[in-house]
Amino acid sequence: MMDWLTDLPLLPRVLIATTATYLFVIALMRISGKRTVARMNSFDWILNVAMGSLAASAILTPHDLPASLLGMAAMVGLQWILTALTFRFPRFSKWIKEEPVLVISNGVMDKRAMARARINEDEIMGAVRMAGLDDIGDVGAMTFEPNGTITVIESDGHLPREAIPRANENDGFTMHGDAGGDA
Repeated sequence: MMDWLTDLPLLPRVLIATTATYLFVIALMRISGKRTVARMNSFDWILNVAMGSLAASAILTPHDLPASLLGMAAMVGLQWILTALTFRFPRFSKWIKEEPVLVISNGVMDKRAMARARINEDEIMGAVRMAGLDDIGDVGAMTFEPNGTITVIESDGHLPREAIPRANENDGFTMHGDAGGDA
């Protein structure tokens, strides 16, 4: 089927396959919507890595061009079906998608949650500074989102830092800089 393409010299063959693949990917992205290129969760990331691999195969191996383009279309179709199912069926969504991880609550770090999210205190403090806050006590809540971003919600200021109950050493929560914690 693509013998004419494989019979061409390398340079025109790669240029034609690259152009066809590029235009096909643009069409797929327009069809699939912003979700495919927005901030990615793990499933979106997998789709994009697989698309890159299939695109490379289409470009470098012209006899694979039809199969690679079909594979890309199938991946985007499966991604569309998956996102439609997660939207329509919340239980399915909970099975498929990761939940945000609460790593700070009322200025108190949850060391266990930080370990689960594989985020360290330096990254936490960097996010506090990026949010324009001076102290972890100013943080009402901080979550590590499924797409890898950190959301910082400033404390409403009703509870002074000194009034925050001290966490037990074994419950996973510590105040920033506490000698009793893992800080």
